Amino acid sequence: MRIKTKGYLALAAGGILVLLTAIACGGELSGKLQGILLGLGSMGTAVGFVRFFCGRFEERHPDQRRKAEIENCDERNRDIRSRSQAAAGQALQWAVIALAWVNILCDGELWITLSAVGIFVGKVVLEAALTGYYGSRM
Repeated sequence: MRIKTKGYLALAAGGILVLLTAIACGGELSGKLQGILLGLGSMGTAVGFVRFFCGRFEERHPDQRRKAEIENCDERNRDIRSRSQAAAGQALQWAVIALAWVNILCDGELWITLSAVGIFVGKVVLEAALTGYYGSRM
């Protein structure tokens, strides 16, 4: 068994320990702390087991692993992933502005509106800076 898979198994075991700690000390902990421990424990357990079983699958099926590595390194697939991430960024950008408008229409808190607008402006500025950077690099 590779070291990676052992590490993921250790992550799953640690997640189970955190879950058991949260359940055992439930009455002594505050609600927020217990919720955080339950969330971290379940996340660690799930990620650990999923990554462990993916690693085991790759060990047993090396031809599938090689095919996946080729697909990840393929230039066409990288281009497709980049375009889909850009489209997702655009959708998220307009969702943030929609949230700001809904907040304005519902007479919500000013800090929520300003935060949403700040996120929008930050994304636009970062996008422009990265466009200039990659444009000069390519």
